Amino acid sequence: MTSTRKPTTLKRRIARALKPLRAVPPQRPRDTGPAAVVAAPASPPVHDPAPAPAPLERTPSGMDEVRRQADVFAETLQQVKAQGADFPWYPYQSMHNVGVLDQLLTGERRDLFQQLRGKRIADIGAADGDIAFLMESLGCRVDIIDNGPTNMNQLRGAALVKQRLNSRVEIHSVDLDQYFTLPAKYDFAFFMGILYHLQNPFYVMKTLARNTRTIVLSTRIASHPPMEYVTGDADPGYRDVPLAYLLDADESNGDSTNYWTFTEGGLKRLLKRTGWEVLDYITIGEHRRSDPRRDDRDQRAFCFLRSTAYED
Repeated sequence: MTSTRKPTTLKRRIARALKPLRAVPPQRPRDTGPAAVVAAPASPPVHDPAPAPAPLERTPSGMDEVRRQADVFAETLQQVKAQGADFPWYPYQSMHNVGVLDQLLTGERRDLFQQLRGKRIADIGAADGDIAFLMESLGCRVDIIDNGPTNMNQLRGAALVKQRLNSRVEIHSVDLDQYFTLPAKYDFAFFMGILYHLQNPFYVMKTLARNTRTIVLSTRIASHPPMEYVTGDADPGYRDVPLAYLLDADESNGDSTNYWTFTEGGLKRLLKRTGWEVLDYITIGEHRRSDPRRDDRDQRAFCFLRSTAYED
């Protein structure tokens, strides 16, 4: 479900802001049926494969250690991708999400990465799989789940990184906009930047709740409608009202795969109705007057969720 559009100026600014660990202060409160496995390229690349990252010498303790490991692993990925490819790499810096998780997670969830060692997890909407390969290096069994036809490079990036790292991560092409089944049951999943790309988010979130114990979700939200829907001096803020705005095909970043932007109240209602309990929640970006369209009024919600509908 990954968008193929180039990053906007705002998103580049957000990425730069997250890199030095000084993000905006948080506010708290299409394959159907079984997934198809995507094989790595049949022939080896011209360049010598990079060695697989060494396993951690000790279990990460707390988010500071995880962030250090993420920085080291980001350099490994940069070297792997610098060997060249005959396709475009995903342009966003997925690893910056680790910094946001440092702000998001509270209590015992501060040791989330330690708790996930040896567990089976999924990175859904993984792009080139940066987070997935990081989690493998931290001791997890990882599945990449993305829609090949709409992925930035049809999942060739993830497959090539897997080959060059001698990785055991499994890559599955799954179209979440059709009837789908997940490859397995999961203890945890990343689900970041995907919700607004879905045609039927209710169905997807309900399916995930039956198959995944916990997830980290991020998505764009909005407190106000676009200005042309505001009349006179009215200031119709709808942050807490359970609503969603359906975008036109070229209305947000010129990307026709952007569909739904929820209000904060709408997102929380969706999560409640589809079987999720919100344990941690923050927003970053525009806090006063966010809207579904403008890059300078982009607001993102990040939440740690526990399923209330998981089926063993």
